[in-house]
Formats: sequence, structure tokens, C-alpha cells
Amino acid sequence: MAVHVGLEKEKLDPENLRKHVETNGCGSVVSFVGYTRSYSQKKSVKRLEFESWDSKLVDVLKELANRAIGEFDIISVCMVHRTGIVRPLEPIVCIHVGSA
Repeated sequence: MAVHVGLEKEKLDPENLRKHVETNGCGSVVSFVGYTRSYSQKKSVKRLEFESWDSKLVDVLKELANRAIGEFDIISVCMVHRTGIVRPLEPIVCIHVGSA
């Protein structure tokens, strides 16, 4: 079982992060990428700004990944979240899951 979690202060690259998913024995890789919207409630969004308690957030992401592996037929998980300023249409979070 492979778990890769992290925080990214600059640019999040979902395609590059997929290389962290262990695919040996997988029948599928499912991906989720969350983006900053350009508009919210009919108002233009200029940016989102994320602050985090970095070490705590990494621990929480690891716990979520390990729980998913324990409860489902999952072989590997890659979860990375942005911190800092994220502009519209930029990725905020990326989750790749390899399952049997």
C-alpha cells in the first residue's frame, strides 16, 4: 500500500502527481481535482487564500488515506492540497486513488 500526501505552496500539477500512485495490481485509478471557481454567487472571484497548520494537515491527510485503504479495496492514495494564494481555475486539491 502506497500513501503520498503533501502540501504545495506554489503550483499544483495533477498530472505529475499521478506518478505517485502505485498501479501494480490496480484495475483503475480514480482522480479528483478541485479548482478555484471564477464566480461564486454571481460575484467574481479574484483569489482564494489558504492557511494551514502544515504538520497537522499532513497528519490528517495521512489518516484519511490510511483509513480509505483499510476500509476499501484501495492499493494506493495520493492527496495534495494547495496553501497560499490560489487564483481562479487553478487546482486547489488533487486526489488520485488506485484500486483493485
